[in-house]
Amino acid sequence: MFGLIFRLREPLSEQGRADFARATVLSCIVGVVRGISLIAFIPAALALTSGHSAWGMPLSAWLVVLAGCALASFVVEYLLAMRSYSVAFDFLSNMHRAIGDKVASLPLGSFRADTAGKTSRLVSRELMVLGEIFAHMYSPLIAAIVTSATMLVGITVFSPVLGLVCVAAIPVVGGGVWVARRCLQSGAALKEPPARELSHRIVEYATKQGALRACGAPPPTNPSCEPRMRTGWRRGVLSCGKPSARSSTAWPPRSSS
Repeated sequence: MFGLIFRLREPLSEQGRADFARATVLSCIVGVVRGISLIAFIPAALALTSGHSAWGMPLSAWLVVLAGCALASFVVEYLLAMRSYSVAFDFLSNMHRAIGDKVASLPLGSFRADTAGKTSRLVSRELMVLGEIFAHMYSPLIAAIVTSATMLVGITVFSPVLGLVCVAAIPVVGGGVWVARRCLQSGAALKEPPARELSHRIVEYATKQGALRACGAPPPTNPSCEPRMRTGWRRGVLSCGKPSARSSTAWPPRSSS
């Protein structure tokens, strides 16, 4: 994941890389603030249930701490969201430009029948997924890691045994994430080829409109329009003389009745 992230930094501009570094720092700050907020709930709950001070501070002081954490989290997460979207837009803009320059420089022999469908998928779904990494995945991932580390330290201070249990649960969580990732890859392998074929067919249908229109129009779907269209076709034939091969095959189809 982190190797992919650092490879995706390459197409970013100088401003985009600066925003990426700021987003990383803000993600760490968000993680620390969230971790402190969650840790502060422990002494606040103790002070609330016992009616006495917890960890050297009364309940009112812990409520002030929680309010300060909430305010800091509001400001920092807003700045983080703005930086993350700025990085994502910078990445999409540069990647679209790079793909267009690469396609324009390819020789004609590089284009095959399925090239249009693959390119359409590349610049639509796949590229948007890569942009979503910067906008919705990278910052929450860093913030979640820092939050977990901060909570682990606080829980260990509160109860060393509970801290050891949390450390032992890390491989279990990692295994669950690996299994979920394998399931997603299997699902993508099943649905990606049909989606690519569908995209190719749509592009092919859009580019072959001239040939399709030259083959004639289909019968009308509304039966009430058929007599008027048949009359108009007959008038066109009478005004032009002998019907051409195209007009005789295009409309109207002779009914058996």
